[in-house]
Formats: sequence, structure tokens, C-alpha cells
Amino acid sequence: MEMLDGYPDLKTMDIVAGVIMIVLGIAGSLINVTVIVLMVKTTQFQNAFGYVCISQLVADTFELLINIFWTGPSTLLALNASITNSYAGNRVAQFALFFWFVSIYSHLLIAINRMMAIAWPLSYR
Repeated sequence: MEMLDGYPDLKTMDIVAGVIMIVLGIAGSLINVTVIVLMVKTTQFQNAFGYVCISQLVADTFELLINIFWTGPSTLLALNASITNSYAGNRVAQFALFFWFVSIYSHLLIAINRMMAIAWPLSYR
């Protein structure tokens, strides 16, 4: 690893960052898909809370897939702005933001659901 003024070479940092994004994306996607399958099979999660949790997991899985197939490789290969800021790159970014917002709103719905379960335990089902 070459060092310039105490910092690693930018190409080396891009490679490390890209590999980390891809590896963590694969691990996270596998875990999310496993949890989705288990939640669908478990009857205890066949309620509003379970469905919102599955929604969250699906959104997170798609975010991770974007990291696996776009963000990681573009960082690993150090693609220039003409590719990442192209029409395709902008559409990928829109999908990433869409799933990011789905994840945020799922968090909000889970919090509201849990608040209702605590505030009205007898009427919550």
C-alpha cells in the first residue's frame, strides 16, 4: 500500500471501500432474505407488525442490492462521473432514495405500532 503524506493511495482506498460495500451487501442481503422467509413462515408475524417488518426488510434488501450491483462496483472500478452521473446512474439513485424512504417510513410505522401496543394493550391485536 503506497503512502502519500501518511494517507493510503486513493486507488487502494477505492478498492478496499468497494470490496467492503459488496461483501457487507451480500451478507446483509442473505440475512434479510433469511429473516423474510422465517417471518413469512411464522404465524406469530401474520399481523400488522409482521407485515411492516417485512416491508422494512424488503426495502433494506433492495438498498443492499443497489450497493452490491452499483455502488460497490462503481467505487471498486473508480468509475468517473460520466458513468455514475448518467441517466442510468440517476435512475439507480432514485431507486436507492425510494427504498431509503420506504425504510424510514417503515421505521415510523413500527414505532407507531409499538406505541399503540403499549398504550392500548387490551384493544391491540
